[in-house]
Amino acid sequence: MGYRIGSFNMLRFGRASNKDFDAISQIIYEAQFDVIALQEIFSQGMGITYNLMPYLKMIPGDWVCMTSDPVDNSMESYSFIWNKQRLDLVKTEVNGQTRIAKPHIWKQYRREFMPYMKSLKRDPYYIRLTNKGTERGFGPHFELRLINTHIRSQKDDEKDISTGKQRKEELEALIKGIYPSISDKRYGNYMPAVTILLGDYNLSIGAGDNKGPFLENSIQFFDSGKKWEVDTLQSKKTTIKHKNDIESSPNEDVAADGFANNFDHFSYDKNQISAYVRQYDRIDMLTSKKLYGGSFDEYLKKISDHVPIILEIDLKQEIEDELFNASAEMISNFLNGGMQI
Repeated sequence: MGYRIGSFNMLRFGRASNKDFDAISQIIYEAQFDVIALQEIFSQGMGITYNLMPYLKMIPGDWVCMTSDPVDNSMESYSFIWNKQRLDLVKTEVNGQTRIAKPHIWKQYRREFMPYMKSLKRDPYYIRLTNKGTERGFGPHFELRLINTHIRSQKDDEKDISTGKQRKEELEALIKGIYPSISDKRYGNYMPAVTILLGDYNLSIGAGDNKGPFLENSIQFFDSGKKWEVDTLQSKKTTIKHKNDIESSPNEDVAADGFANNFDHFSYDKNQISAYVRQYDRIDMLTSKKLYGGSFDEYLKKISDHVPIILEIDLKQEIEDELFNASAEMISNFLNGGMQI
């Protein structure tokens, strides 16, 4: 069974935002997203609740949204939007009571990976979802764990390292200090988990004519007695040039291409998840001229300075069995005193 996971920086999306909500809902519909991680949400998600959700109710699906508390001094929040006909929050039975795993800010990470910065600019927002049919015994039996992040864009002038190094240090803390803890954690349901870090990294993959600062495509390390190899994917440009940037470009070809930077990505442990990945890409309705006749300037004014990205995973029965076996091995190690859950 395939699931389509998205990430979208919404450019200061608040209650008073004057955006094209119909076009945003059509992007979600055209991409056939099952769940989307959103960054740059303000007014504690009221813009989504009162402006966007009425349009989502007009497209197929049963769409719901949850928004975090503000995560920085600018009052920025994260949101997740998902289709309840496909995915739902994980439920666990504990002493005869049903507990619902609501998304929350993840603040538990080891500072040793941040020798200069000491803390992230914005702690990530973490959600646990599962196949809608899990409770009834239908479809794959798994948890989809998504870690929504927005790495700093501006330099902390109090720290004596460059902006690029500050961003890279944040990414290393996310990958080494947070990802393994979330991926390895087992709850009372013992469901096998697929864990993905996603969002706006403000770092580029070194491919084509992408501009730095560049991230490491693959980070390898040992944690909890096992080797991790976390790959970061999606090398197409996802941010939109501002009008002044386009007008000042001396190269006509560059000016004609309204994309600026490759900042939006997915990261996951290659050894655990790569076999289930079917595709990843940006959702580009501009080059195809499906929106605003291909006008990047109109898109920037009415939607965002980013286009969304998509990752499709396929969890068939044999893949579910592999995940279950890996989960069973971790549980066995725990019972034998080899690891903590």
